[in-house]
Amino acid sequence: MTGIVRWTLSAMLYLWGGLWGLLLVLLFIIAAVLFPPGSYERIIRWGSRTFLMLIGIRIRVEGLEHVPSSPAVFMSNHVNLFDVFVLAAAIPGFKRGVEAAEHFQWPVWGPMIRRAGNIPIERGDLSAARKSLAAAAEAAGEGMSIVILPEGHRTRDGALGKFKKGPFHMAKAADVPVVPAGLNGMWEIKQYGNPHWRPGKVTVRFGPPIAVGTIRSLSVEQLRDLTRRSIGKLIDYGEKTRR
Repeated sequence: MTGIVRWTLSAMLYLWGGLWGLLLVLLFIIAAVLFPPGSYERIIRWGSRTFLMLIGIRIRVEGLEHVPSSPAVFMSNHVNLFDVFVLAAAIPGFKRGVEAAEHFQWPVWGPMIRRAGNIPIERGDLSAARKSLAAAAEAAGEGMSIVILPEGHRTRDGALGKFKKGPFHMAKAADVPVVPAGLNGMWEIKQYGNPHWRPGKVTVRFGPPIAVGTIRSLSVEQLRDLTRRSIGKLIDYGEKTRR
């Protein structure tokens, strides 16, 4: 494929995806204004899945039997910007994400996630980050599942990166199960630093939850390492996951 053709196809995908993405965000904002938090989760799941389908990303979900009906902390690998839509479409129930504070300043997207109840975290400010994680733990204790990507940033090379400790302080404080999730096929769709992306198939795998009793018995470092191993078993990064 020549460079001109590739850039033309990418531009068409970005325009098409941008149009539907904007409509999706507006739908979520309207739902957040009209309905109380937690009452429009079906709209979020349906809207996210529909958006992904329209831009050529098909989702398959495995391991839903591992997802508890009560609140949990969901932790997943982080590959690209589509992760948030994939997880929103795959995870049932009332859930919100912990997201970088700068995302809340973005036009359209920022007001939507703020209104929806996502929790901002200041990655460069340890004190503010601790407050955000404490707020997430409190929300989990009040009936809302939390979604967090413990690598803290997108993978740079397709491998599962190191996990930060902050999310596991939060998980221990929340006192709810941790559900590991693995996103497969995302790296083939969009890679870090590559402006091109292409449609494809994504498989989301949920693993057995880490029980509250186990979480209480482990240190933060032990819980972090156990969760990383659990996620590593759910993804198809091959040898890179074991570095």
